This record gives sequence, structure tokens and C-alpha cells, in this order.
Amino acid sequence: MAKNQGVRNEQIEAIKSGKLSDVFSDKEKAVIEYAHQVTEDAESVSDDLFRRISSYFTGSEIVNLTLIIGLMNIFNRINGAIGIELEK
Repeated sequence: MAKNQGVRNEQIEAIKSGKLSDVFSDKEKAVIEYAHQVTEDAESVSDDLFRRISSYFTGSEIVNLTLIIGLMNIFNRINGAIGIELEK
């Protein structure tokens, strides 16, 4: 699905490996780090990370971003719990 949205192979591999090198812009790195932190422990988003996100997005955009992250987490948990596989 990511490829259909224009995500390059090297970006997909970087996300899988956890090494967000120069294949991403600073804005993209901040979003990926934010998504990871919200998924792992939303209450522990650091002030520094929130400042970085705030430098790229308005308050309402951050709310929307956070809602999308949460929604994707819910979908993943439901799919995992009931064994739904991704379409090929």
C-alpha cells in the first residue's frame, strides 16, 4: 500500500530497519518518530519531539495526525486479534 502512495523501496526498508537516514526529510523523520512514540507510549511523548512536530504542523493538524495514528493502531489490533491478513 505504501508503494501505491509513492513511498520508495529504500524508505520502506529504512522504516523496517529503524534507521531513518537521509531517505526521509526532517519533517518525515519527526512524523515517523511521533507515530512510533504514540504507538509505544503516548503519555511519554517528549517535549522535544512535540516541539519538532509543532514546528511542522498546526495544533489541529497534530490532533488529526494523532487521530490517524490511533486509528491505524486500532485497525492493526483488530486485524491481528481476529487473524485478518492484508490483501496482496
